[in-house]
Amino acid sequence: MTTRAKLRRLLTTYPKADYIIDTIQISHSKFSKVYYFTREVGGLTATIESGQVVDFEGINFEYDLYSAKSDLDKNFSFTLSDLNNQLDDELDRIPLDDSEKIAVIYRNYNASDLSGVGELFVLEAINVSQEKGRFTVTAGAPQLNWAKTGITYNYDSFPTLRAL
Repeated sequence: MTTRAKLRRLLTTYPKADYIIDTIQISHSKFSKVYYFTREVGGLTATIESGQVVDFEGINFEYDLYSAKSDLDKNFSFTLSDLNNQLDDELDRIPLDDSEKIAVIYRNYNASDLSGVGELFVLEAINVSQEKGRFTVTAGAPQLNWAKTGITYNYDSFPTLRAL
């Protein structure tokens, strides 16, 4: 049974011994390491989409899916407990003039099968804020078209757009 089929079975029948495990990966080329986190208390070892087996550190975190604008862009907000301020220290490694965004990857797994990823969202950081012991990152889909190559339709160029 494929990972997608197992996830579908979990969501439709919800067996007692099975549940969804949320994980998050945070990385940047200037960070000293790639951070893998889960909400499981003791952490877990799982296989990511590349086939690599990774140890996820258990921390408290919550996430929310929201849209700040009334368009089709959806953003995630992740709030992580950062008791030792290790993520805060990692932010100090990034120069202020660096244009590279922090990469955030959300994955979830079935508790009964940690060998395959259920859902995968590859995101980039839009906003990062930190307080003592708390780290919040708002992330969304990567912006692929910064050149704005499309035509802008406005009333000056296209007067027939106005209602009669």
